[in-house]
Amino acid sequence: MSVAAPAHAIRADEFDAVRRAWTRSASVVPLSGFENVLTVTATFQSLEFRAAYVARYARDYGMGPRERADLAAAHRSAYGRELTFYVTAYSGTQHRDADLSDPDRGWRVLLLTPHGRYAPTRIEKIENPTAVQRAYYPHTHPQRMVFLIGFPPALAADERWFGLDVRGARGSATLRWQLDAPD
Repeated sequence: MSVAAPAHAIRADEFDAVRRAWTRSASVVPLSGFENVLTVTATFQSLEFRAAYVARYARDYGMGPRERADLAAAHRSAYGRELTFYVTAYSGTQHRDADLSDPDRGWRVLLLTPHGRYAPTRIEKIENPTAVQRAYYPHTHPQRMVFLIGFPPALAADERWFGLDVRGARGSATLRWQLDAPD
């Protein structure tokens, strides 16, 4: 895995494998171990993921070469402005306790890298996931809250790992992505 652009053209039929490679899940379980306080699943929208998304979307919607190229350019540009995670969260206690966008729920989300910790630039709660989001992100479910969480573009091409850290008074969980060594 690498945060660099993919070395080959990604095909639509590779989407599921690429999505799985860029998706992590973790749970916050209190010391008592009797309840699941929070389960978080996140897909990092890397350049490889975005290329696979564009390939699948273009196939699914019958896009021509020009439309596909425009969509791919928009995704590359978005990656340069913000590191984005598609996140779902589930609380075994109360549904509203999974709200990562509400400071009153007691969760803090950070991007971790070997060089620092970064607060999100946005946490956008998605009240009604689209048909595309439900189809392309199978962890989208009515029992889960859905978010787009953006961070400053803080990953260097030679990073070896990064993580999404979710923590609060009731515990913490870190979703970690291990990256290949640069060539």
